[in-house]
Amino acid sequence: MKRVSEFDTIEDFWGTINNIPPPSKLPVGCNYHLFREGIMPMWEDAHNAKGGKWTYNEKRNGGRSTKTVDDMWLYTMLSLVGETYPDSDQICGAVCSLRQKHDRVAVWTKDAQDSDAYEVIGRLFRDALLQALGSGRIINEKDYEYQPHDESLKKLMGTRKR
Repeated sequence: MKRVSEFDTIEDFWGTINNIPPPSKLPVGCNYHLFREGIMPMWEDAHNAKGGKWTYNEKRNGGRSTKTVDDMWLYTMLSLVGETYPDSDQICGAVCSLRQKHDRVAVWTKDAQDSDAYEVIGRLFRDALLQALGSGRIINEKDYEYQPHDESLKKLMGTRKR
C-alpha cells in the first residue's frame, strides 16, 4: 500500500482526483482506498474489526474495466466527502478493487451489529451507484450485498489452499 494523498478541503480532493489515473486504467489486482484519517484499509484495524462492507460488483467487458467503474468510484467518493450519510461516524472508508472477472466498489462501516445504521448507509450507497450508472441501468441485487468483515475473513480462509 502506498499513500497517494491526504486532503482537508474539496479543492485538495479534486487536485488529487484530477492527477491520478482512473480505476479503469489500473491493472488487475490494484485497489484504490479512501479512508478517514487514522483508519487503515485493513480488517485488522481497530476501527474496522467489528465492521462490514457494502459491495457492488460490475462485470468486466471482455476482461477490461469500463468507464462505469470510474463513475461508480467517483460517485462513491463524492458521497463520502459530501457527507451524504447522516451517521457519518459509522463510515470508515471506501475501496475500489480491480479483479479478473469484475471490478468492485465498497463502502466500509464501523459496526456490523448496528443494522439500522448500515441499512441507511446501504440505501445511500445504492443511490450513489445509481447516479453513476445513469438512466436505464439498475443495480443487480445478486451483485450488491452487505457482509461483516468477520464473515469475509472466514470465507477467505475457507478458500485458501493449505
